[in-house]
Amino acid sequence: MTAPIRPLQDRSTPPPGAGGGNQGDRFYVDFVTGDPFVALEQYAQAVALAQGVHINPYTFPTVCAWYVEAYQRAEKINNTAGLVDEMDKVKASGFLRYSPVALRLVPDTYGRITEQGWWDDEHWRKFGHYTAPYDTSKLFCDAICERGGLPFTYFQTCYTSEDYASAHPDQVLFNDPSKGLVLDITDPATQAHMREVWANLKDAGLAGMMFDYPETAWRPDGGFEDRHATAASAYREWFALCREGLGPKAYIHERILGEQGKPPFDIAAGLVDSQRVWGDTSGFVPEMVRRCALRWYKSRVLFAYDTDSKNFFPDGKAMDRVRLRGMLTMLYVTSGRLLMANSFRDLTPEQLYDLSRTFPYPTERRSARPVDAFVTIGCPRVYDFAVTPQWHQVALYNPDTMRANVETALGGDQVEGGLGLKASSRYYVYDFWGERLVGTLGGKDRLRLDLAPGEARMLSVREVLDHPQVLSTNRHIMQGYLDMPKCEWDPVTKTLAVTSLVVGGEAYKIII
Repeated sequence: MTAPIRPLQDRSTPPPGAGGGNQGDRFYVDFVTGDPFVALEQYAQAVALAQGVHINPYTFPTVCAWYVEAYQRAEKINNTAGLVDEMDKVKASGFLRYSPVALRLVPDTYGRITEQGWWDDEHWRKFGHYTAPYDTSKLFCDAICERGGLPFTYFQTCYTSEDYASAHPDQVLFNDPSKGLVLDITDPATQAHMREVWANLKDAGLAGMMFDYPETAWRPDGGFEDRHATAASAYREWFALCREGLGPKAYIHERILGEQGKPPFDIAAGLVDSQRVWGDTSGFVPEMVRRCALRWYKSRVLFAYDTDSKNFFPDGKAMDRVRLRGMLTMLYVTSGRLLMANSFRDLTPEQLYDLSRTFPYPTERRSARPVDAFVTIGCPRVYDFAVTPQWHQVALYNPDTMRANVETALGGDQVEGGLGLKASSRYYVYDFWGERLVGTLGGKDRLRLDLAPGEARMLSVREVLDHPQVLSTNRHIMQGYLDMPKCEWDPVTKTLAVTSLVVGGEAYKIII
């Protein structure tokens, strides 16, 4: 039988399992849904209901200070003063007209003596990540927020500085620092400490948090103060305390748990907002698209999937514009967030423009279907997001290293790689990046485009009506879906009336 799908519950009440304890076992069994797209989407919605999932969508890009330092010829910005200066550059670029921007500080000192475990202003100053005049969490967060940004930071999940473990041996696993510098989150003293840490950061105005090295919190060998705890319950407790402390609107990110190449677990569903599916990188490869695309049913429902940072200047040169647009398009279509390895200071006007066409990211809890997923080996190439039965947003992607034709049948069954449109109708197809009408096709026709390596096209496919109609806009790759909340034809007055959300100082085009 198919589990009933009801609206996702609000996070005003703690999600089931957030604080550990016996919540009872739950199962989902579906014997009757024949369409695999529908079956998988219903499954993800059922998990979301059972786990109380209500993710905060990353509608904005995030600049990672660590990556900017590691991959750019740039000044050091992985400190509070550097990131406030970066926020000034973001503001000067004009990008805030399109969406906010988050800036992530990465206090990641390595060695036996570090900031980890202490997680306070004193130690962040000591290791050079809090710098004057923004040398407290409050001063840093206020400065970023005042400039229109979102302040994020970073913890090495439960790595512990040797001096912290020595001062608080009762808070580590087995109550013995010689067995590892790992905090025991089931210990009441550790929990009290973390509640104080999160309360201080919430009071400061912190908006987002990254948990790095989450495998350090996966402790199958035990050593917990709570003898009833399991590796899974202890792992979830790290995120549950963070959610409790930072509140329901905070953005919580979980780096990949497990070895590179293995899919992440869903243990933290309902507690974290985004989850990485890739190891450390500033690059972009088709496998990233595939890995997110084949999780489309969970993407933006259980997690905002993250493929780690993206460098617009690989090898020190600006990325080819066709590839840049391909990358930005497919990140929007298949993933849940964009992490940048570049300073806004270095982005070209063309890069800023193309970036702005993909923001804000969606808030709706569904993603485009990779309609050829069940008939293609490797990365799917055809993606369909049904806005209405008469209007579909279709992305075509060439993951190959050579030019290739990418095609789909308009009226074909989606399980067989088609779009499932009405065979008896005709459709306008408008290319966003190409700014052109591809053509008017019948429902029995095939849509085919010749694409360069790494190229992606976003197409608005709209059923031909018997009156003037909107085909696209130039504001966003969703071609009116986000920027045109009202579009109505009055058959009596023969008037097409639209309401659009426009950006000041920018020419706005409507294609009719």
